[in-house]
Amino acid sequence: MNQTIDRNEWFDKTMDAIEADMEPYSDPVALVGMAETSRILAPYHVSRCEIWTLNEAPHVGNWLQRYDRLFQIHHDWDFLRGYHSEFRSNHNFGEYPEWLLSEPPYQDPESDKEPTRSYIDRPAVRIVMQEAFAKIVGAEKYPLDEILNSCAPNNDQMKYFTSTFPYMVAQAIREEKDWIGCFGWEMSAGTEYGAQRGSACLWLGYAMGKGIRIYTPPGCKLLGGGLMLYGFENEPRVGRSHIEIQHSQASKQYKKAEKEFNRLQGERNVLLQRYEGANPGTQKKIKKKTKN
Repeated sequence: MNQTIDRNEWFDKTMDAIEADMEPYSDPVALVGMAETSRILAPYHVSRCEIWTLNEAPHVGNWLQRYDRLFQIHHDWDFLRGYHSEFRSNHNFGEYPEWLLSEPPYQDPESDKEPTRSYIDRPAVRIVMQEAFAKIVGAEKYPLDEILNSCAPNNDQMKYFTSTFPYMVAQAIREEKDWIGCFGWEMSAGTEYGAQRGSACLWLGYAMGKGIRIYTPPGCKLLGGGLMLYGFENEPRVGRSHIEIQHSQASKQYKKAEKEFNRLQGERNVLLQRYEGANPGTQKKIKKKTKN
């Protein structure tokens, strides 16, 4: 009989497992992205665990229960697009520029309506950026040079960032976090984010090499997620060269077997001729020996 698991029961068990995994570590951080697969599983309820997120995540739905730090690594011309304009090019959150600048949202000059939202009193959350923009409350410069210098002698090789996520991991390493939870990240192959996985895995591997515990939630594909072991558990992908090699080897074995078959066939024919030419007494003796 199939047993159905209640969604709330699964959620509670998963959260207990996450908290148990984190328990031995003194300075944990959860890096929260926007992938719907696991972003709600971050340990928001564990006060000693910092929550770091990125870009417009606080304004996309209501799943982000709290956060301590926001990473906005893009150029200002990117994150301020649509500022004080009727054209809202940021599809995640049209009023994002005003929110960053702690200003009232854009209002049509000809409109008599009062602004529906105001960000003048927004919390002074830490916002990690390329520069500590003076107009943005809580802005601080990302310590890129310090991070890369700490990677000597592999500074050049570690200069590999294809998304915000590896910047967040590198910052956690610099601050000597001992547990890094990855929630809301997939970077699945075949998606626009697939090309970002390489640098993410590099920095996660670098963190693991320093003894930092890396946690990924159930089903997360960021670091494999239960994929079969190449060579040990699955056959490698067969390409044209593999097929040609196998065909060549099979052809050689076939020709060798055919040659041996023809030799044995010839010997059989010789023996049959001798048998047919023998007298009845000799044939009788041969039949008796073959039966034995």
